[in-house]
Amino acid sequence: MLKWEGPMNKPSKILFQLSGSIACFKACALLSKLSQAGYEIEVVASRSALQFVGEATLEGLTGKRVHTDTFEAGRAMDHIHLMRWADVIVLCPASANTLNKFASGFGDDLLSTMFLAHDFRKPYLIAPAMNQFMWSHPATKASVEKLQSWGLEILGTGKGNLACGEVGEGRMLEPEQIQMAIELALGLALALPQAQKTSGRHILITSGGTEEPIDGVRSITNTSTGRTGADLAHWF
Repeated sequence: MLKWEGPMNKPSKILFQLSGSIACFKACALLSKLSQAGYEIEVVASRSALQFVGEATLEGLTGKRVHTDTFEAGRAMDHIHLMRWADVIVLCPASANTLNKFASGFGDDLLSTMFLAHDFRKPYLIAPAMNQFMWSHPATKASVEKLQSWGLEILGTGKGNLACGEVGEGRMLEPEQIQMAIELALGLALALPQAQKTSGRHILITSGGTEEPIDGVRSITNTSTGRTGADLAHWF
């Protein structure tokens, strides 16, 4: 994987948020990969997230204390300072409760208060993880659509065996997939730190599968989905 660097070759800064989900164990695997890649990471965990993974584990993966409480003595402005500090914010895993809370504008804990302090000038990636019917619930779908309309990047979910024993959509994406999305977002954010750089300009992005003829019978093709092109279009 690439390691994106910001001004003066300093490691990119990732604000990594966890909400309550059994997928917190996969988030720990992702944290380990990001830490080994040399990124500077600050971790924020909701009270529910700490029911699935301990603070000591998160601190061991990053070498830094974990932010958990809005009202911790001497750290009352963390919800603002950390949001300004980060190059990219990642909510992983994102529970149904947290998605719906964000979309409704509540600010009753550190995670949701941080979201309300988001300035929409940097990438905010969300990796949902929940039961298939929680994922397909009208309330959750409406919240996802609202967050996307605000410019947040919802990474989607995978399909397969769920923690509850059911099989379907709702699985959090694999750590490697999320790391790729983070690095794509970082690369574009650092290359275009200000939206004004492309304001008023017209950019044509082509994506998807291609086909090149060899002769009248044969051709070379690929099975590209166009996802990378769609992500580029989103950030531009």
